[in-house]
Amino acid sequence: MSEYSRALGEIVYKSRKALKMTQADLAELTGVTEQTIRKIEHFDSNPQLDVLIPLIRTLHIDPIEFFYP
Repeated sequence: MSEYSRALGEIVYKSRKALKMTQADLAELTGVTEQTIRKIEHFDSNPQLDVLIPLIRTLHIDPIEFFYP
């Protein structure tokens, strides 16, 4: 696991919880599978931009937090 995977997983989890979303809710809103969200939150994924950008938008995250943890 890289430090980037951990930072990404943590910010996605915290942001999702702050918005009171389930993993299924987030998956539906971003057009990915619930398994993809689970992998990201458990530091087991390095998603591509086509997954990151919807996450940033849906969770209202400052992109700086993603790219400079």
